[in-house]
Amino acid sequence: MAVRQIISWLAKDFAGQENSIFVVRGGPGTGKTVLGIYLLKLLSSDIDEDSGSEDEELIENLQRIHQKKEPLKLGAVISMTNLRNIVKDTFRQTYGLDEKMVYFSKPDR
Repeated sequence: MAVRQIISWLAKDFAGQENSIFVVRGGPGTGKTVLGIYLLKLLSSDIDEDSGSEDEELIENLQRIHQKKEPLKLGAVISMTNLRNIVKDTFRQTYGLDEKMVYFSKPDR
């Protein structure tokens, strides 16, 4: 449900806008990192009507996002060194993702 809502929001509200940032907040263990990685993979993948999803609205919104004139610039900001290294390694081994999509950010204190 969260993925469908976020993709719908991206397709409608970000259409034609540049330099937009989407922030997902939540406590430890709520799935923010998993959700973010899934969204990065979904948004970086080629989407067609035969992609195996029965969710027509999701496919239409992904196609709308992919039809933008400028390609998406996707990335994940991860401050925890160990997690960042694991995600970089995973991205390095995953088609459509690149370790350069993982960024470092110092936590606010």
